[in-house]
Amino acid sequence: MKHYLDLPGLTFFYNQIKQRFALKADIGAPLIAKKHSEMTNQKKIYVYTGSEDGYTNGNWYYYDSGQWVSGGVYNAVAVETDKSLGLENLPADSKATGDAIAGLRAEMPELIEANHKMITSEDVINMWAE
Repeated sequence: MKHYLDLPGLTFFYNQIKQRFALKADIGAPLIAKKHSEMTNQKKIYVYTGSEDGYTNGNWYYYDSGQWVSGGVYNAVAVETDKSLGLENLPADSKATGDAIAGLRAEMPELIEANHKMITSEDVINMWAE
């Protein structure tokens, strides 16, 4: 099956991608604001972490028609994580996971040395026989 390229369509698509990248570059990563008065750049997005009336802690805000508008709960705040790494149905907390991996890495040389054993083909055959 042959595919024909529609040059005007590709040009339109390319321009849309360029515009989105330009918009992302203008906005950048969300900024943190502990007070609404810290939200000074109307072209940026802010995650509000304060407790003032009219604003919700953990929501992200954008500027529209002369006021800051809530876009809802910001992702980093909205996700409850499992810090114990033992619960089901919750995503693992990244710091707890990193700490657990670091602990395993620290113990690894000792574990390898304590349990190091050459496995022979006879051992493999015996394992399959069991």
